[in-house]
Amino acid sequence: MATTIQIRPATRERLASLKSSPRETYDDLINKLLALVPRGDVEGPYSDAFRIGLLNARLDVRAGRLSAHAAIRKRMGLRSRGRSDGLTGPSETSIDWITK
Repeated sequence: MATTIQIRPATRERLASLKSSPRETYDDLINKLLALVPRGDVEGPYSDAFRIGLLNARLDVRAGRLSAHAAIRKRMGLRSRGRSDGLTGPSETSIDWITK
């Protein structure tokens, strides 16, 4: 069953520019774009809320609404604590970005 959606002409043009061929349907294109948001990992499937959060986080990164911890520490005049395991560089579990 087909459904009609309303989009602005500029959005339609952007979508059309992403088509791999003129015969590709918008349904196929939208499904390819949706496939860019992962459904899960080795630990299991992601909830819809988590997938939406991932998408919003990627948009925040792209829009420049995030800052690296090092930049925030510098702005606040704080020294780097370093790693507790004696190694150098970021920890595998460290969070590298937070929202502004």
